[in-house]
Amino acid sequence: MKRQIYFITVILSLLFFPMFAFAQKTFVHPGIPFTSSDLAQLKANITKDPWLKGYTALLNDSKSKLTYTMQGPFATVTRAPDLNNGAWKNDMVAIHNLAFMWVFTGNDAYAAKATQMLDSWAVANTTWGGNESMLDIGDYAPYFVPAADILKSTYSGWTADNTTHVNNYFANVLYPTSWVPSPLRDCNKGALQLEIALSIAAFLDDEAKWNDAIEVYRMDAGGGLRNSLPNGEVGDTGRDDHWFEQIQALGWGAEVAWKQGVDMFAEFDNRLLAIGELYNHYAIDPTGLTFTNYGGYSVYWGNGWGIPTGARHQHPFNNIIQAAYSLRKGMATPYTDQMRILTDEGEWSFLYYKSSDASTATPMTPIIYPSSLTVPVSYFTNTDIGTTGIKGSAIYNAGTWTLQGAGTSVASSANYTFKPVKGNVAIIAKIEGNSINSSNSGLIIRESLSTTSNYVSVNLLGAGGMSSSAAGSSAQTVYAHAGFTAPWWLKLERVGNRVFTYHSQDGVNWTNNALYICLFPKTFILVSIRFQTILRC
Repeated sequence: MKRQIYFITVILSLLFFPMFAFAQKTFVHPGIPFTSSDLAQLKANITKDPWLKGYTALLNDSKSKLTYTMQGPFATVTRAPDLNNGAWKNDMVAIHNLAFMWVFTGNDAYAAKATQMLDSWAVANTTWGGNESMLDIGDYAPYFVPAADILKSTYSGWTADNTTHVNNYFANVLYPTSWVPSPLRDCNKGALQLEIALSIAAFLDDEAKWNDAIEVYRMDAGGGLRNSLPNGEVGDTGRDDHWFEQIQALGWGAEVAWKQGVDMFAEFDNRLLAIGELYNHYAIDPTGLTFTNYGGYSVYWGNGWGIPTGARHQHPFNNIIQAAYSLRKGMATPYTDQMRILTDEGEWSFLYYKSSDASTATPMTPIIYPSSLTVPVSYFTNTDIGTTGIKGSAIYNAGTWTLQGAGTSVASSANYTFKPVKGNVAIIAKIEGNSINSSNSGLIIRESLSTTSNYVSVNLLGAGGMSSSAAGSSAQTVYAHAGFTAPWWLKLERVGNRVFTYHSQDGVNWTNNALYICLFPKTFILVSIRFQTILRC
């Protein structure tokens, strides 16, 4: 028989605090994200550039005209495989454009046509499916939700039946594709899901959905704002220009939150400023920038920037970042300013360009995630769980544990060095080396020492790569990552009923590969360093 030997450095952190509470919410309409003040400013500015240039482009778009021929509705729309989604997307843009033509001209015919089109889709379209439904719905939420919000709030011809139909459509057909409050898809997909969740929750005046969406936006480390690094990288930075798709969706979601009184731009020390400035800095002149290996649930990027320099996007995102930080907060946005000048304004982006902005919003109470400290050897007890075949051991010397263990199962046959804890907790370990390629080790939160205990585990595989597994959890998003071996860092973090599993090359920048919603109590759990290998005779 053989048993594995691992050399590791361990850091444990414990934190006890109540989860944040939300104040009772009053929603602003119009305000998703255009308030009455925003619309008035736009109307006042469209006679001069750059607004005039954008307005002229909007005016000349066939989707902005009363002669536009509606392409739907259809009962079923899908993305991947595609079915009727082209017609749906064209009609959603037309609804948006017609609603703004109503704003700019005051001609009821535009509002009547937009309302009739939206209502027709709301009544007819009962299924939105496919493997990637959230991508199209998220991409077009910035069109159809603001249009619906403006029409419902400002057009006298909007009826109670329109409200019933559109509310039902948004709540029961479109909102479920956001997956909120469950874990998101990762990177750009998750950011697009948040556009759906935030905007529809606000439109519906649904406080429960809104609170769920804000919480997921803040906490989800695979697709929310935590899927980013302090330098401004996001999960798709190393992929391709889905990088821009991810950041623009996060920015639009934050703008919706701002107009509803919640300052997501302040979150994580103004993280969205770093995100926007990094993208435009890299696109304009990447000199001096260094890529940090990073990813999301489904992938880990270790080969550098995902796109060549030089990207140009004439897009609301640049105007959103400029307004949020430069106009409202007095913070410099030099690369965003340059990009806005380079791209000028078009028929969509000009709607978000501001001559002034004195609006306000309130930052939320920070979520305090467990911080780290090196723990003494006396914190831990070593034991075998189940039938391992060989007795395990743990020896600590000069900051490094040397552990030996055997077994056949993460859950029920392995060696553990553990500590009982209560509340929120994180444990970090650097796996320095492994003596057997067929073995694995990792970190685990268990409900008890029983072989049938509920648990969440993150595992470094002896042959390379990592994975996560769990029992007693629901609503999980989990992937394995490949391409690396020890020495490597692992981290397991529990906040409330969420358990995140991470890995890292440097122990500083963490890629989240899994998120579990735990069903087992948080009042008493065991955090453990786990060691297990298949016995060979």
